[in-house]
Formats: sequence, structure tokens, C-alpha cells
Amino acid sequence: MVKMRETENSVEKKVGIKYYSSMEDGVEGNLKKSAEDFIVREVISNQYEEYNEEKFSEYEHTAFKVKAKNWETNNLIREISDRLGVSKNRVGFAGTKDKKAITEQYMTIYNIKKKQLEKLKIKDVELTNYGLTNDRNSLGNLIGNKFEITIHDIINPQNISKITKKLNKNGIINYFGIQRFGTKRPNTHIVGKKIVQEKPEKAVKNYIAKSYPQEPEQTRKARKEIWDNWDNKPYLKGLKKLPNHLRYERAMLDHLHSHPNDYIGALRNLPQNLLQMFVHSYQSYLYHKMINERIKQKIPLNQCTEGDVVCYTDLETGILNRYATERVEPHNKQKIQEMIDVEKAFITAPLIGTQTKRAFGKMGEIEDKILNKEGTKPRDFKIKSMPELTSKGLRREITLKTQIKAQTKNNRLKLKFFLPKGCYATLITREYMKNGYN
Repeated sequence: MVKMRETENSVEKKVGIKYYSSMEDGVEGNLKKSAEDFIVREVISNQYEEYNEEKFSEYEHTAFKVKAKNWETNNLIREISDRLGVSKNRVGFAGTKDKKAITEQYMTIYNIKKKQLEKLKIKDVELTNYGLTNDRNSLGNLIGNKFEITIHDIINPQNISKITKKLNKNGIINYFGIQRFGTKRPNTHIVGKKIVQEKPEKAVKNYIAKSYPQEPEQTRKARKEIWDNWDNKPYLKGLKKLPNHLRYERAMLDHLHSHPNDYIGALRNLPQNLLQMFVHSYQSYLYHKMINERIKQKIPLNQCTEGDVVCYTDLETGILNRYATERVEPHNKQKIQEMIDVEKAFITAPLIGTQTKRAFGKMGEIEDKILNKEGTKPRDFKIKSMPELTSKGLRREITLKTQIKAQTKNNRLKLKFFLPKGCYATLITREYMKNGYN
């Protein structure tokens, strides 16, 4: 296995995004100067009936495509539902999109007619492609996303073709994006670890009081003061010091002021999806550490060894199925490698949970080594103090294959590519930029 280039970005290092899949120097540059620099188009599996007013009563949902500029998905759904005077829970969607972007995504809404939607006049939002369906749109319907990303002020344009050829041939390491851990405060995995290990006080302390250099000075000072005086229960003082926009931290401090030592109760002041994200982030961190150890031991990412667990693409749809897994053994090793070579199978690493299928052989030893070093066991993901956060786990492919088209003009680099759901566009841009997250 060839030597791999390591990141120099301190935030990436902290969350286990350690290696690049290309060795060449990057183009550096800047991302997201405007919404037009980040275009995302959803690809979904749903098939809708053409909209017909006379058939409206036969269906539960109206489906439509939303093209939006500078709208984060949850805020847009809230705006649509508020203007219609209905609950936001009526709206079904397949995935969330960032604000600073032009996005095209598909939604469904329960028992609302096309003419009601056509009356909506929301700035920088266009609704088209109406249909009828009995199936609410959800994450399970998402196949992936098509991206068009522009990077400005580039240098080293001579390296672009080399990087593109390498990534298109070999794929990239399928890390999670930095946003899974927090770009300014990369600590969601730390909070998740404390929850999994049944240390709720430490989870709360890390979430409220751990300061990071990327934060404003006032916020850093307030967090540090709370951290340094934690044993004295500085909850009321913390409320006075922390800025008002840190509403989650303030809600937790307010709860602790009224209910000292109720750290589980403090955590439950946070939204359920954020609490789940803490656990998922810790699973992602462990996954990163296991991939990095495999690379360190010079075990190829696209050559299977006995004991590896692979997942397969669906024979009919060609979509990767992370639940269709098989362990590599002497009698099937050659056949599985042939399928890996044609991108019908992919070597996996675990997102550890209570029921995660484990590897044997060298990869199994790596999984055990990382878990032992962390002091974590798969059974720990059955979280007794917060059973709603229990995770069964999953296996995830360790390489990501896509075909990238790269074009340069006037010191700008435009990248076009498709990614399956659950994969991060920042993994592509970091390979070209190699300067962190500008």
C-alpha cells in the first residue's frame, strides 16, 4: 500500500479525518462566496402520480419539487407550514440542505391542494413538478445528491487533473464530514462518548463549558469560567455570562440551577435529534479511528483480507445496501474481490452498536484495539440512563467511488459529482483544496 498524505488541519486531526486519498498539493482557494457556488440536486426513488384535482381525494399527500436559494431545509419547512397555517409535521422530506446554497429537493405535504401551494410567494423559493402520492417523503427515499461546487482563488491548477484521475480511479476514504462533529466546536463525539459510557455529568460539562479557539472571545471566556468553577455548581453565574444565542446551553444551566445534579434531565432539555447526533458522532469517530489504523498497518482499503466484512450493491437498482453484508472467508475471497474490483461490493468498518456485525482476522483485531483503547464495548450502546439513545449500529463502506468532472476558468475550479446519501461533499473539496475549511 502506497504512503498516504496526512492532514495538517488541527480540527480534522481531532475527529480522525487523518489522511487524504491524493498526494498532490491542493489548489487552496475559498468555498461558498455565494449561494451559486454550492448547487445541490436531490435524487430520490419516489414515483408520483401526475397531479389531477379530480383525483386529489384518492391520495393523502401532494408532492412537489422545491428550488430554493439561501434556505436551510428546516427553516423553509417552517415557513411553508406557517404560511399554510398547518403543522410542520405534515411536510415530508428526504434530507436536510445547508442554507448558503441553491438546492433542489422533493417534499410531500399532507392534505394540501396544489392551488394552495401555488399561492405561496416566498422569497427565493420556487415550487414545481406537482404530483399525488400516498407515501410521505422520508430519508429512506433519498438515493443521493448531485453537486456543482465552485472553488475561488485557486493556485496550483496543474495538479487538478492528477487529483481528478486518482480520485476517479481509486475513490476516496469515506470519512464523515467535519460538520458531523461541529466546525467551530468539534466536540459532539466527546459528548457522545460520555453519554455512551454513562457519564452524564461529563457530557453536560463538555457541551456547556468546553471552549474552542474558533469561538468569539466573549463566549470562550464565559465557557472557561464555568469549566474552571464547575465543582462549585456555577449554574446561575453561567446563565449571566453565556450569550443569549446559546439557548441550548442556557436551557441546561437553567435546569441545573433548579435541579442540581440532574444531569440526565439537563441533557433531555436538548432536542432528541441532537442527542442522537452525539451518539452517532461518537460512532463516526470510532469508525474513523479504525480506518486510520487499517491504513497505518498498510492493509489496503480496496483489497479484502480474510475476516473483512463487505456490503453489496442491490442487483436491480445498483444502490448500495449496507445491510447486505458477508464476511470474507477462504472459500469466497476471490469471488468477493472480483466484485470489489467492479464496484459491486465494498469493504466496511463498523459504526459500533449493540448488534453490529464484527469483522474477524486483521480487521477484527483493529476493531478490538480501538475499542479497548477507548474503554468502550458494543454493549455500552444500550444506554440504560437514556434508552431512547440506544443504537444497534451498522457497517459502512470505507471507500467512496464517484466520477468527478473538474473544470477551471479565471482562477475558479468547478466540480461536478454525485454522492450516495450519507456521504459528504466536503470530502471531495478537501482533496482538491488541502487547506482545511475556508
